[in-house]
Amino acid sequence: QGRAKTAVPAELEQYVGAVFGVSELFPVPRRSAMGNYTSDPGDTVSPPVIFKQYGMGDDAVGGRTATSQGVAAFEQAEFRPSDVAAFEQAFDLPAIKFGVVGPNDGGYFGEAGLDTQYIVASGRKVPSWFLSQDAFDMSSFCELVLKMEKPPSVVSISWGSGESNYNQDHMQTATTCFQKMGAQGITVLAASGDQGTGKQGLFTCGKFDPTWPASCPYVTAVGGTYVSGGTENGWNGSGGGFSAIFKRESYQEKIVDAYTTAAKLPDSKYFDQTGRATPDVSALATNFQVYSGGVATGTLTGTSAATPTFAGMISVINDMLVAKGKPTVGFINPTLYAAAGADKSFLGFDVTTGNNKAGGCPAGFDAAEGWDPVTGLGTPTFEKLKAIFGVAEDAVVV
Repeated sequence: QGRAKTAVPAELEQYVGAVFGVSELFPVPRRSAMGNYTSDPGDTVSPPVIFKQYGMGDDAVGGRTATSQGVAAFEQAEFRPSDVAAFEQAFDLPAIKFGVVGPNDGGYFGEAGLDTQYIVASGRKVPSWFLSQDAFDMSSFCELVLKMEKPPSVVSISWGSGESNYNQDHMQTATTCFQKMGAQGITVLAASGDQGTGKQGLFTCGKFDPTWPASCPYVTAVGGTYVSGGTENGWNGSGGGFSAIFKRESYQEKIVDAYTTAAKLPDSKYFDQTGRATPDVSALATNFQVYSGGVATGTLTGTSAATPTFAGMISVINDMLVAKGKPTVGFINPTLYAAAGADKSFLGFDVTTGNNKAGGCPAGFDAAEGWDPVTGLGTPTFEKLKAIFGVAEDAVVV
């Protein structure tokens, strides 16, 4: 695997960062299991709950322009267009027909059903794509998207696993590709994980293990909350912490340093405090009502639910901007952190409750005012997202 075992001619060494696809076996990312109505905290979530919680009125819709959105799929994931149609009809959503790039016949319906149904809920009327390949290989997936004639301006990735599972050369190569996507006006959002801090070790907690690709500094990591009676709390499964691979970018320094200075942190032997901090933002993550076989069949929980929810909102923002002759938002992290200041609720809701201790580990991180490793900068309201990204109310034609 990589350069250590693959000979590269001397005259090409300066141009070759790594060699992939020779003997790599990518780990299978964790999948969310179909839940029930009592196993996870919080109220059942459906599109009307999201619209009410995040202030998405009848004007919070796309479809004015050709800007589009896409959900990533791996490991034999499959969605049924008929399930999306049944979901849209049940909740009076505009009908969207997904374009498909890659396979859609693997038989694993849970994750793909969740992603496709909820990105068209928060991203109403936005043209949508199902972007699929079998291997959970972020480098080749990124290239798959960039090779499209007109790539979507938002890509939602609900898949991931601990950083320790991956070759660092591969992660660095994929990071360079994600950086290209941002520069081309594409926003990439990734689920921060469902194992809290994560951990290295089956029965012990050697170190925390943040989720890749959420830990990539050029994607927006989405953590999870739950809602009870209209109030959001940090979900204890919400992945978050500090990367062991990527150093913290300058756009995070001031905001994250405020947390690490004031908070009671776990023992430093478990994490690198100078690493890229996750998550960046959060959204509802528990008890999402999904449709399978054309009917409501149960609920799913995870940051894999939060990610398409947040992604769809960004898609509508993009559509509004392009309708005004402006570019799409692209890589949003610097803008989000620059907007964070004295107003801790600049994004919408500053979620200050919760702890993401992983099972088998002695401690996790606490939620707090401002940024924290459970809920990031908080959860959004649509009006505040519009303000952050410069969408003037009187200039958008619905």
